[in-house]
Amino acid sequence: MNIEASVDDLLRTNGYASSTHNHLVMKAAVLLGTTLVCAGISASGFAVLLFLLLTRSLAPPNAYFEKELFFDYTKPAAVASTNFCKSPAPMKASAANARFLQPGQSMSVWLALVTPETHGTSNADVFQVAAELVTADGRVAASASRPCLVTYRSPVVRYIRMLARLPLVLVGWYEEKQLLKVPLFKGYKEKAGEPFCVFRVALMARANGGELPGIYSAYVHIDLKLGLVGRALYKIRPGTVATYVLGIVGLAAFCGGGLASLLLLAMWSISRRHVDTRVVDKSRQYDEVSSETGWSEVSTGELESESDRDRDGAMLDPGASVSERGMLSPGESPLVTPLSAQALRRWDARSASQLSVSTDGTPLDEVYSRSNHKKYR
Repeated sequence: MNIEASVDDLLRTNGYASSTHNHLVMKAAVLLGTTLVCAGISASGFAVLLFLLLTRSLAPPNAYFEKELFFDYTKPAAVASTNFCKSPAPMKASAANARFLQPGQSMSVWLALVTPETHGTSNADVFQVAAELVTADGRVAASASRPCLVTYRSPVVRYIRMLARLPLVLVGWYEEKQLLKVPLFKGYKEKAGEPFCVFRVALMARANGGELPGIYSAYVHIDLKLGLVGRALYKIRPGTVATYVLGIVGLAAFCGGGLASLLLLAMWSISRRHVDTRVVDKSRQYDEVSSETGWSEVSTGELESESDRDRDGAMLDPGASVSERGMLSPGESPLVTPLSAQALRRWDARSASQLSVSTDGTPLDEVYSRSNHKKYR
């Protein structure tokens, strides 16, 4: 006898519907996905906090400093000085340690002087610039002296330039002046024992009757050498307000996302444990029921008698009940043994239409037509 029945009927007969199992699996998948999203938010917050930490600790607040100088012409040499420390007059106890740069920081110092145009007959065309880097307590950390020459321009060139800019000259937006850039210190490194705090410069006339030049304005510039990484961090370093905003947002994302991901991960673990427990319980219950009923997997069916085929047709009748399909005659040996848990899970995931085939691989519709043809022939 060849017994053929759909797997869904077999599962439904023994009370093993897969809807609850699928619901638990879907719930576990949703919890896992939400956990990953919260973990991503927490990681983003941590990245923002790490970005702020790197930019605020490795990059200086400023990579460029500029101070205006005012020269004193009451002395033989025009002298000017400026303080780069935060406190213009540090206390004596802390004067030796006052600094505004980190030890080992490399920098370049240059002087910008705005002078009037020369006529070529003045004795102030050439002069000397002497500069010193002084600590807060008066010690000289470095000194430099550079000659400076005012560029000579012939009267013809000056008149042509004046005519080209005549409208600007009439409204006072153009003046006859030159910008002199005097490099003083290049590649100077801040010393740990002698921290630079005060810049002092003097303009000295040349010997043999030289004169001091007139100065419209003067500025000292300090450019820090940050390197490739330091310069990049300085370029992307956010301002004070942006730092506070990003810090609050990053901290909230890191803490909130981390706590939410941990909570959802715990819920997913519990749900996953329930899914595994249900699969084991369902397999155990099915083995118990199958051992009591004596069912086994459908064999290849070598019986080819007409009566057995007629019975097969009756079992394949859509109107026949599940009990009529699975009932055996008295004295017949059972042809079904307990289904394994692996087969149960595999069948539970497929549709009945895909699994409705006979034991020898022939579709049930074809077997049903063949049995009816032989029956009424």
